[in-house]
Formats: sequence, structure tokens, C-alpha cells
Amino acid sequence: MNLNAANDSPPQVLIIDDDLQLAETLREKIFVLYGFSVVIVSTLKAASQLLEQNHQEFFVAFSELRLSDALNGEAVDLTLSYNIPTIVMTVPINQSLLEDLQDKNIADYVFKERDFYPDYVAGIAHRIFRNKQTKVVVVDESRSAMEYMCRLLKLQKYQVFEAPRTSEVKSILDLHPDVRIIIIDCFLGRPDALALTHYIRERYQKSQLVIIGVSRHGSHDLCAQFIKNGANDFLLKPFLPVEFLCRVNNAAEFLDQVHEIIDIGEHQNQLIGMAAHDIRGPISGNIGLMDLLLSRDADETKSKIYMEIIQKTNIEMLDLLNSLLDVSAVQSSTFDLNTSLQNFEEIVNDRINLYKPSAAKKNISIDSNLPEHNKVLMDPTRIKQVVDNLLTNAIKYSPSGSHIHVNIEKEALHLRLDVIDQGPGIPENEEHLLFGAFEKLSPQPTAGETSCGLGLAICKNIVDAHGGHIGYHQGTDQKGSCFFVHLPSTRLTDHDTAAAG
Repeated sequence: MNLNAANDSPPQVLIIDDDLQLAETLREKIFVLYGFSVVIVSTLKAASQLLEQNHQEFFVAFSELRLSDALNGEAVDLTLSYNIPTIVMTVPINQSLLEDLQDKNIADYVFKERDFYPDYVAGIAHRIFRNKQTKVVVVDESRSAMEYMCRLLKLQKYQVFEAPRTSEVKSILDLHPDVRIIIIDCFLGRPDALALTHYIRERYQKSQLVIIGVSRHGSHDLCAQFIKNGANDFLLKPFLPVEFLCRVNNAAEFLDQVHEIIDIGEHQNQLIGMAAHDIRGPISGNIGLMDLLLSRDADETKSKIYMEIIQKTNIEMLDLLNSLLDVSAVQSSTFDLNTSLQNFEEIVNDRINLYKPSAAKKNISIDSNLPEHNKVLMDPTRIKQVVDNLLTNAIKYSPSGSHIHVNIEKEALHLRLDVIDQGPGIPENEEHLLFGAFEKLSPQPTAGETSCGLGLAICKNIVDAHGGHIGYHQGTDQKGSCFFVHLPSTRLTDHDTAAAG
């Protein structure tokens, strides 16, 4: 999920359900796990009014099959009419009705009775969002069979390429080396299918690309031969649409998880290398000072100075290690958000009061504009880290006699926090280095304060985990800095209220 451009808003999910308690549970789960903004409506009338003006804002819709004013699935028909991938939410129904729903080209369906229902719904939303960047090749000599599989994949927003002949697959891979999944009909000339599978597996590891075989004339022997040649999975025709999509989605999830593990490992190795570099120097310096102390060549005054330097250096190294551990935790699976609804302005105001004495020591004033009643679903401890870092940076880099302004502004779907100082600002050619770990920029603290280069990286990871965005722009008149944070605000069935009116 890429929410890092300055003007990006969190991707939006639409829920149409008159069980508002369940809908709110789904909203929280989807937001906490993936950061998507969720709009809830409870009637067909409210959904119609919303989509008439804003249908392009939603990348997926979850619709209850029967609403109080739409007993025959009209809400499902409504979202489909706007080409929004639609997942039907319903109690268990008979197979005939399920087949009727699938004939409408719904993306999927979920039964509400399952214990893992909220997590499952959130996972579907995330999968469909990720599918827009997931490329799939379908290889089948039967035009009708190939078009059928392609249509199912497009319902869940996969990027799909058709290859009626095996020879076309190589050309597609040359043009699109980032293809993630290939579906091959194993009966399109059995030797050709097995040879193509072998060729693909020589070019891509199983952690890079998944191969799924399908066949109407399959056997246990064909399945075994296909997998021995490098396939990951095998599916017999005719298959149910939900069976086919579950296999493909599981393959996409497998690849995502592998890549996430690789990315985390590479990032942690990078952090360890940078930390070792930054710690080696101070340790060497401390060893030199300790040698002087042990040699007894230093008088009492110098010994005290050396010990103060050693103490200060040790504190700085401890701060660096704590920050390093924080970055590693935020970017790994050990990082969990403990979210609850919080008044954002109260948290910001408390942190301002905490740091006003530090600012006063440098003759720096802090004022604020913090409108009340701004509820945000957040982990308060983590968000305090973000506010702390922005405020301490503003104090650290601001000259004596300057001014810091803190502002909260309510936007359509977000709350925006601005921390504006009158410091030197960030040179334009260094702005791209902001929010990276251990990046060294040219602006220097104005009173000799230290910086480990991890604070803004931690802030970015925390804000990203909340489905928000952190950024920077120059202050007014090209002076000073403005660091801003967007956090999704909590909106409770606004469109229902408007529709009722």
C-alpha cells in the first residue's frame, strides 16, 4: 500500500449493512490491520446518494444481501452498476442462490456466522487492493476457458494477460518480468505444458512466481508430473469460481509474505550495519579515555572531564540502541498497535505542555491552535512518540528567540497536525533523505544537541501503521520547516445521517 505521496488519501472501502455494530467492528478491523478508510451506510437510499457523487472513491464494497429497504439484493446490484468490486455479506444460503450471485459477477461472498469473519473481510479488502499491482498470465488454447478464467480474475482486479499459445508466454515475461502468477492448462499438448512449466521454473524461483496447473482431463499422474516440473498447485476443471479464486488468492498471499520477510531481513541487516558504524567510533573513543584514566596521567580535573565525556557518550549510545530496537520492532511482525478512540487535541496539548520548559530554556515560544472533539482511532503511546519527535526536533533546530506553531486542522477524511518552526529548514536537495534511517542532513542543532538519525524514520513507520501520512514542506516565505501528519478521522455513518434528513 502506497500512501506516501503528499496528496494521497487512504484508499476507501464502502460497507452497506444495517447491522451497525457489526459494521463498526469491521471498520475498526480494516483500519487497524491495513489503514483503509471505511464509510458505512445502512440503507439502499443512503448508498445511492453516496455513490451518485462519490463512486470513484471506493476500490471495494461489502454489501449485505438483504437490507430493510432492499430485500432482493438491490444494494449489490447498485455497487456492481458502478463497476466496484463487490463482496456480498450474508447468512448461509443455498447453493442455487450462491450461483445466482456469482452469475452477477460479484467478486466474492462471505458468511457472517464465522468466528474469524472480521479478519476475513479485512483480508479480502487488502487482497483486492494489492491485486491491482499483481500480474497474472492465463495460458489456455481454449478461448472460452481462457476468457472465463480471465473474467474471474478481473473481478478481483488482477492485471491479466492472455496467452492462447505457449510461445506467447515467453514474450509476455520478457515485457513483464514482474509477473507473479501463471495459470497453465495442462492439456494444451501435455509435453508443451510440462516444458513451459520447466522453462518458467528455471527462470523464476517458487518464491518469485507461482505456477498453477488446470486441466479438464487431469489424473493423479499428470498432477504429480506437473508439480515435479515446478508447479505450485493443480486444479481440476470444472471448478467453482470461489475455488479458483481462493487458490489464486492464496498464491498471491504466499508471494506477498515471502517478499515481506525478505524486505524485513534486508532492512534489519542495513540497520545493524549502520548502527555498528555509528557505535564503533564512540566505543573506540571511550576506550582511549579509559586508558588515560587507568594510566593515572590525568589530574583530577581532567579525570572528571573524561568521565563526563564517557558518561555522555554511553547515554547517547544507549539512546541509539533503543531507537534501533524501536525501528526494528515497528517494521517487523512484533509491532502491534493497541488502538482506542482518543481525543487527538488532548494528546497534542499534553505534549506541548511537556516540552514548553525545554523550549523556554532556549528562549523559544510555542503556541497552538487545537480545535476540540477530534476523535482518532490510534495507539496513544505510539502517536505520542510521533508528536514528541516533531516537537523536540523543532526545538532542537530552532534559534533562540524564535517561535513554534502547532496546529490541528480537520479535513474531509483526516485530521492534519502541523508543527511549524523558524529554523533553517531542509535544503531542497536533501528533502528526499527525510524519514530514512541514519540519514545525515546538513542542518545542525542550534545548541549542540545530539541526533541519532532515527527519529523521523520511527515516526514514518508509526504513522504508516495507522493508515496515515507524514510529510514535510518549507515554511512560509521559504523559511523554517513544516512537518505535517495526516491521520484518518473517525466518521460514524455520516451518509446515513444525511440521507435520513
